[in-house]
Amino acid sequence: NTTVQHPSQTKPIMLDFTSTQHNLTPILQVLENKTKKTLTAGPSEPLWPLKKSSLTHLVDDMVMVDSLNIGQMIHLLKARYNNDQIYTWVGASHSVLVSINPFKQLPIYTVNTMAEFSQSSPNRLDPPHTFAIANSAFHYMRSEGNNQAILISGESGAGKTEATKQCFNFLAEIA
Repeated sequence: NTTVQHPSQTKPIMLDFTSTQHNLTPILQVLENKTKKTLTAGPSEPLWPLKKSSLTHLVDDMVMVDSLNIGQMIHLLKARYNNDQIYTWVGASHSVLVSINPFKQLPIYTVNTMAEFSQSSPNRLDPPHTFAIANSAFHYMRSEGNNQAILISGESGAGKTEATKQCFNFLAEIA
């Protein structure tokens, strides 16, 4: 069983995998006072088909998930966040990065980390990180001779200013 947060719920939801006519289909159950209630999908709350293998394998890139849907995305991001893996790629080109503000200092912004990303090998995929985005923009600017832009967006308190500082610090270090 794995706990995930449904976007329209404030209560924890348990995924209980049971074999049905559609193979492994999650039955959502809310734990209230140590009792279980089975939820049924309403018009605004679909039951998302999840594969148990996707719940146990935390990939760096969302496109590598067996079956990508909202429930799987929420589970992947939450599980990575709980492991202090606050960055996740979206797409094979590694040009889109999802970042979740950890609201604490993580030891992933050191000069040594900057050096690792600046010396990345063409036949090695960089792990998801703001330094990887900044490094990619820097190398494309130098090799192609074209201006580059990094778009950082999010809600208030999402960490946009910190992400911008990380990109600037990386560029200042390697330039």
